[in-house]
Amino acid sequence: MTPMIRAQNITKTYVSKGIETRVLRGISLHIKKGEFVAIMGRSGAGKSTLLYQLSLLDTPTEGKIFLSDEDTSNLSNEERTRFRLHRLGYVFQDYALIPDLTAIENVMIPLLMQGMSQKKAEEKSLKSLERVELSHRKDNLPSELSGGEQQRAAIARAVVHTPDIIFADEPTANLDTVSSKAVLDLLLELHKKGQTIVMVTHEEEYGALAERIIRLSDGVVVS
Repeated sequence: MTPMIRAQNITKTYVSKGIETRVLRGISLHIKKGEFVAIMGRSGAGKSTLLYQLSLLDTPTEGKIFLSDEDTSNLSNEERTRFRLHRLGYVFQDYALIPDLTAIENVMIPLLMQGMSQKKAEEKSLKSLERVELSHRKDNLPSELSGGEQQRAAIARAVVHTPDIIFADEPTANLDTVSSKAVLDLLLELHKKGQTIVMVTHEEEYGALAERIIRLSDGVVVS
């Protein structure tokens, strides 16, 4: 079976004031369709940098990334944006909700950007909020939601368009234990239904919930 994600010899080097910092040093990996993978390692190991390359939010310095067997290095900026919008979902540690929009309006954003009608987008978004048990808060602004509720709204937005892959970058970093467990339970529920999930975490107990852990150290895969 074709892997959902295939990375070949990924390197990422940042240059600041003439000084080069090599964050990723030739990473190759495969992630299968429907797999739940945790990327782990110490602070500065390159976890989030790797996630940003795999999720097309950044471009590697060298190497190739194939998503559903499509060579993403051949995509133009516009094609990358379209690929992200239609086929990928994102959950960030700071929730990344738009403060002036209600929960349901935040969830509707990807659908409206895809050209869906307001009515259809609203129906689908309400269903997505129901999945994360947040439909009763649909008309609340992010500032009126707890951290756990904001993250659940972010997950509803990430899955509303049925993406091929969900990328989650430290999704429990700003949450208390109870909210963290609720968010992880949600991701596990999605995974059970066949969702491919790639999650960065530094918490061993949360990483242990994934099917497989990819451990990084100094920009290379160590296990």
